[in-house]
Amino acid sequence: MHYIEILGISATIILLISMSYSCKDRKSKIIMRLMNALAAVLFIIYSIVINAYSTILSNLAILLIDIFYLIKLYRSKE
Repeated sequence: MHYIEILGISATIILLISMSYSCKDRKSKIIMRLMNALAAVLFIIYSIVINAYSTILSNLAILLIDIFYLIKLYRSKE
């Protein structure tokens, strides 16, 4: 298996785990957002290699949303 396929599959697995993560408290929300951000970064790298520009843009947007909510979560006192 080519390394780029491993990267894409890894990103998919991390994304699926983050989406199935139960977010009942602040800590679990942070973990989910971090995992989702990691998956987005991996998908951005994967998309650059395969020249999938729309996927780069969508995952860049997801990454920015995750960063926004992570900052919001870190600033909250819950």
